[in-house]
Amino acid sequence: MHARKERSTNSPPDSVPYTTNTIPSNHTNNSAPPEVCTVELALPSPILICCVYLSPSCDVSRSVEVFNFLRSLSKYSQLIIAGDFNLPDINWNSLSCSSSVSSSFCDTIFSLNLVQLVDEATHSCGNILDLVLTTIPGSIHNLFVDHLTCSSVSDHYLITFDVNTPSKRKSLKPSLTYDYSRADFNELEYFFLDNSFKDCFHLIDINSVWSSFKSVFFKGCSNFIPTVKKHPKSTPPWVNPDIRHRLKCVKTLKRSLVQTPTQTKMFKLSCMETELQTLILSAKLTYEHYLISTFHSNSKKLFNHLKSISTQKLCIGTIIHNSSLVTDSTHKADLFNNYFNSTFTRSSFFSLQLMNYLLLLFSLVPLR
Repeated sequence: MHARKERSTNSPPDSVPYTTNTIPSNHTNNSAPPEVCTVELALPSPILICCVYLSPSCDVSRSVEVFNFLRSLSKYSQLIIAGDFNLPDINWNSLSCSSSVSSSFCDTIFSLNLVQLVDEATHSCGNILDLVLTTIPGSIHNLFVDHLTCSSVSDHYLITFDVNTPSKRKSLKPSLTYDYSRADFNELEYFFLDNSFKDCFHLIDINSVWSSFKSVFFKGCSNFIPTVKKHPKSTPPWVNPDIRHRLKCVKTLKRSLVQTPTQTKMFKLSCMETELQTLILSAKLTYEHYLISTFHSNSKKLFNHLKSISTQKLCIGTIIHNSSLVTDSTHKADLFNNYFNSTFTRSSFFSLQLMNYLLLLFSLVPLR
């Protein structure tokens, strides 16, 4: 995505921060001055990126408006402000300056507890005009002032840097599941026949009926069906050996870049990451097409995949009953209760066929 600040024809150049589609981001603060554009990276620990352009002819009142807006960003604990400030009179070793605008800017830096990271000239005249200020200097690495890349189109130098952010990975804990290959179904059947479910149906409240039924059912399962630990996979099913190899290559190049940063390595890393993202997307689409094509023979895989990528629990949607739409949860539950009550009789309730059906049904229910 990119965020662009629109302005009139006579205004200074636009601030246009770009972010890759692989990083979730949001354009924020539409009320910001036209010299400022902000984008929030929606990471586990959000980072606000603020791009600023101050024209060399920018008057004092305009500059003060920009600085006041920057002060309003103090609520962000992780803040990066970068751009062309055109304040050559600031001595960044002592934070001393000669103009009132620069003095006001230094006060803003102090109030936000910012650290300025650029320590060499960013302009062909030998001045430090382009700045990188941040509240997280420990997360900024490989800052590099490139004198060559943009030399044919600008008198300013290109500044690049990396931002390391901690990732919050879910702890994958093993889960218990029934091992039906070692189950004693004969004893399980006798258990259910000896333990009548009649007491369940004497209860009036449907929740009590369901709770009583589950208690008896899971007791039988725990007695006669062994459990086994199922360890979840740490990588998605579409990550093939080629993707794993390329991931290792990218990690190796990143380590080499940290030790000896060069423009050639940075360009190579960018190309490798782009190719890797394309490969992962293609592999994922191929896997999902496979799940769809094999749905009739193995529907469980598709449902498991949908469950893994869904942020909400799957539930029964709208039901069409007698040409009318049913959306109320209680009404839907009553419809299903009436249907199953009319389909199964008490005399056939304990049939082996129904028992197998119940075992299949509860194999999809997680252990409590």
